[in-house]
Amino acid sequence: VIFERKRCHACDVLHGGPFSRPEIETLLLQLESVQLDINSKEPLLTPAGKKISAEKWAEQLNINYSPTIIFFDNSGKEIIRIESVVWFYRLRNVLNYVLTGAYKKYPTFQLWRQAKNMK
Repeated sequence: VIFERKRCHACDVLHGGPFSRPEIETLLLQLESVQLDINSKEPLLTPAGKKISAEKWAEQLNINYSPTIIFFDNSGKEIIRIESVVWFYRLRNVLNYVLTGAYKKYPTFQLWRQAKNMK
């Protein structure tokens, strides 16, 4: 879930930079994703099945920056979040952490990166 704001320079940088790279686009296509306006009052259904507005959900999730990207597992539990602008290599690594299911073995991204670098 990508939480953004209208007229958000950091959001524009994310879309014009890492999101426009073919490798990132390929990885993103493997996920169900949605872009939300953090200020929207329109109702939506969260990954956990709760009906709420994007604005209220962002408050509940304690989102302080835009863009914020939150990855959820199939049960609606948060896996990891990225706040503000993220560059290509970090975004690629976070996507690989999520897509490979590494979060099931390594409860934090940092532990996964350490284990990966030791091999």
